[in-house]
Amino acid sequence: MSDRYFYRNGHPFFGRMGLHPGGGAAASVFQARGGERCITLASRWSALLGAIAGFGEVAVIAQNRHLRLLTAAEPLEMQEDWEAGLFVDAATGLILDSRDWLYAIAVQERFRGGCSYGIQFFDRRGRGQFKVVLLDEEQLESFVATAEAFGVGGLPPEPEEEAAPPAGSLPLEQGEPLRESLRTLWKGTRHSLGGFFFPGLEGVPRLWALERVGRDLAAPLSEQSFLSAILFARRMALPLRVTLLNRGLHHTITLVPRAIERCPHGVHLFDDEAECHLHLESHLLFWAIQTERGSMIEIITAEGERIGLVEGAGTPEQQATWKTLLKAGRTA
Repeated sequence: MSDRYFYRNGHPFFGRMGLHPGGGAAASVFQARGGERCITLASRWSALLGAIAGFGEVAVIAQNRHLRLLTAAEPLEMQEDWEAGLFVDAATGLILDSRDWLYAIAVQERFRGGCSYGIQFFDRRGRGQFKVVLLDEEQLESFVATAEAFGVGGLPPEPEEEAAPPAGSLPLEQGEPLRESLRTLWKGTRHSLGGFFFPGLEGVPRLWALERVGRDLAAPLSEQSFLSAILFARRMALPLRVTLLNRGLHHTITLVPRAIERCPHGVHLFDDEAECHLHLESHLLFWAIQTERGSMIEIITAEGERIGLVEGAGTPEQQATWKTLLKAGRTA
């Protein structure tokens, strides 16, 4: 997904829509920094996601600054949870919090040999967070109808300034009592939550909790140990469940990493159904954690933000193999 640096473009949107400035209900077209033709869409999130469900099978892409996941959905059917303010797709494990969205755009992206078409959602910092891409040319009619129905024209709104990481107020004077509370809460906490703080202990940073809960529950992994675990999973055909966390966005894919590629930016693993790309240019921390759900690798930034999880899936025997592998890779 492109960052939000745009300039106006008077060309018609992929030649079929005839949208142009001053076109009444039709939306004006602008062009993104990478050359993508775009239309800003109305922020009627429930109706827009309902229209996307009409596309049929689509590729679903979710990302944060370090992790990017891709899988297919047929179709993407988001159920709205009014009480929690979330949209949930049970089939893909995708959870979206639209309160963190600033705008959405319909996009035509050119690549060698053709074009792709999709709907992109951007958070309040102006970063691409979630994307739906068509997989079949027969879906273009629905895509065009959605862009026409929701297009509002003009450039997207200005993003909010990036806030500094929140600071915790650590009750360090509690010492051992706090550690015991942490260990007690650890067993029942939702480790699928992102963010900077440990759930249930106000003001206690996640990284501080990892360092103090006890090595039987959380122990650091080196980057090399993390990569070795992924390579071992490929050799043993162990299914992995990868979760991406980005504020209110939660996306989980399951894949057997049949192929692993190193690139200048990080590591890319995929099978026939899903893909995962982890950027390793920035300093990331890896922790092997043990929860009631099983053994997993927690990916956390140097600033203390929890941004991803990798855990064993498959049979109990395969999960036990993964647990043994993580235990062996822990650093002293």
